[in-house]
Amino acid sequence: MLPKTGNCKYVPRYKRYAAEKNKFQAKKVMEAFELVQRNMKKIGEGAYKLLGRGRKERELDRHFNHQTKEIKKDRRVKRTLKQARRGERRGEKRLHLPGDKERIPTFRRSKRRRRHKMAKIKKPNVDVLQGLERLAAVLPQRTKFPKVVKLLYRWTKEYMNVDNREYIFRVLNDVTKLPFLAEDPEGRQDVICVFEYVLSYNSLWFQEDEKHQMLQKAWQLATVTFCQCFTDDAFTLSSTISKLNEAFTLIERSKPDIDTYLEEKQKRAAKHEAKVEASKLEAKMEAKLEEKIEAKDEDDKE
Repeated sequence: MLPKTGNCKYVPRYKRYAAEKNKFQAKKVMEAFELVQRNMKKIGEGAYKLLGRGRKERELDRHFNHQTKEIKKDRRVKRTLKQARRGERRGEKRLHLPGDKERIPTFRRSKRRRRHKMAKIKKPNVDVLQGLERLAAVLPQRTKFPKVVKLLYRWTKEYMNVDNREYIFRVLNDVTKLPFLAEDPEGRQDVICVFEYVLSYNSLWFQEDEKHQMLQKAWQLATVTFCQCFTDDAFTLSSTISKLNEAFTLIERSKPDIDTYLEEKQKRAAKHEAKVEASKLEAKMEAKLEEKIEAKDEDDKE
């Protein structure tokens, strides 16, 4: 309903349309007035109700906020208030701050149970050579090879020195004989890093003798050059091909030395096999003699 006073701008319009008997326009004016009346913020009602806080209440709020900030800064005050709230201090009543729930005091034991913290079991320190031995034991496994090579590279960078390089040389010599050396892409990069670091770190040792130089070239060809053959980079591939050509020319030039080395190796292998067979025959002869002696002893007893 429209107000009876003429202060509202909708009243004269509604009266004029009503006098003209224009019901449609009068209805539109009524709808507009109801919409404005619905959306108008009513001060003092609902969400727009004033709190009505006085000056003294605002001062108390400011004082309370200041106290809480000071209490948070001072640990001693916090501990004292905590004890007073629990009723632990002698001759003082329990203190309750606004918002705290009152709790019924219960009997507290004078002797508190001490919680014994379980001492953490320290893992035994592994020696440097023991760690290398463990890595060498896992390296021949195809599935674990990529992860173990990363650990081997870390070991070489952190622990390898002149005193223990003979042990790492034995491990690397066994790595060069693995058939799955370049199967994993990430493993190939780690293999290259390991051998390049070892060869550069011990460069003086590899330059001392011709045999050392040949060992360096053999490792370089069997690992680094072999892994670089799987590259997609044209520059790396061309440099790898040039290195292979140099290796082939070196093999052709030193073919007599290689043949003599292979012959000596075969002779040593044959001698070793002969020794093994001789030891087996001796063991068999000893076993037969023991059987004969036992048989004679049994006959004598009978």
